[in-house]
Amino acid sequence: MRLYAPNKEELAVLLTAPSHFSGWAVIDDSLPPPSLLARAITPESAEWLKPRLFVDDGNQEIVGSACFKTKPSGGTIEIGYGVSSQRRCRGFATTGVALMVKEAFESPLVDAVLASSLPTNAASRKVLEKSGFVVCGSGIDKDEGPVEIWKKTKPPNHSTEPTPSSVTRPAEQAARQT
Repeated sequence: MRLYAPNKEELAVLLTAPSHFSGWAVIDDSLPPPSLLARAITPESAEWLKPRLFVDDGNQEIVGSACFKTKPSGGTIEIGYGVSSQRRCRGFATTGVALMVKEAFESPLVDAVLASSLPTNAASRKVLEKSGFVVCGSGIDKDEGPVEIWKKTKPPNHSTEPTPSSVTRPAEQAARQT
């Protein structure tokens, strides 16, 4: 699975005719709410606010989506995510959350990622736990009521630069082939 960040023209297509998109089948309830798609199309919308689609290349399907709810502020950013009810319990949410966190931590503007979950949503709580989040508080969601606030902090030695062991230089590559 991978994340795909559609451009504004593609978001407009998703908003008006979402059954198929760029050769992928759009599984029912896999897209973000229309209000988030519309928000991302506005001229003042930042790259941060574009939804990311969870693409299952093996089956050529969009199975879910995620978004950054706001731009980074004070070193934090909040994510939201969802997977089609037809594709749950297959690891898509966990993989998608991990990819969103990775993207956030690649920015020097982000030191922590927040997410919220209903206390009764065991599946979402499990995704956040497996992704290294910890409960840091509670709040009230205007649509869903009481929620737990989860947080994952960027490791102090996190770097977006490749590590020396992950970089293969031409001389090393030649030596490995002999």
